[in-house]
Amino acid sequence: MKRVILSTMVVLLSLTLVNSAFAFGGMRGHRPGGLKMLEMMKGELDLSEEQVANLRDLMVDHQKQEIELRSQIEVARLELEELMVADKPNKTAALKKVEEIGNFQTEIRKLDVGFRIEMKTILTPEQLEKWDQMRADRPRRGRHGLGPHGPGWGAPHGPGPHGRGWQPPRDTE
Repeated sequence: MKRVILSTMVVLLSLTLVNSAFAFGGMRGHRPGGLKMLEMMKGELDLSEEQVANLRDLMVDHQKQEIELRSQIEVARLELEELMVADKPNKTAALKKVEEIGNFQTEIRKLDVGFRIEMKTILTPEQLEKWDQMRADRPRRGRHGLGPHGPGWGAPHGPGPHGRGWQPPRDTE
């Protein structure tokens, strides 16, 4: 009975967190929202109305597909969590679920690459050059913040093995 209650609580908490993430735009990935980005691009790159329309269609389609894939990842993670809270987790089923999550992540990466390639067919060479420069000039953030070695290095969360200023423990002898 306790296990059923615990499993139900985990499911409800996970669904609440996923729902909150969608509500606050947290499931959009690492880049600014596509249509907000389009407004910025429109002014900076001097896009024609046809380019704006084509990019809008491309971005909306991309976002819809990405949202669907990310939601499938969240459901698969929840299912994996459910498998792992069992008294004797099924290793084969858990590893299969991990592979399923990886496949969804690969599909997102393919979607992103396809999006970038398609975007390059819409912009002129001059616009592409300016876009590349704009992207190079913007601050890059990794999973843990900015760092000396690019995205993912350093952490804004204070000292610790992955934070700034961390040093290994010294021998006190």
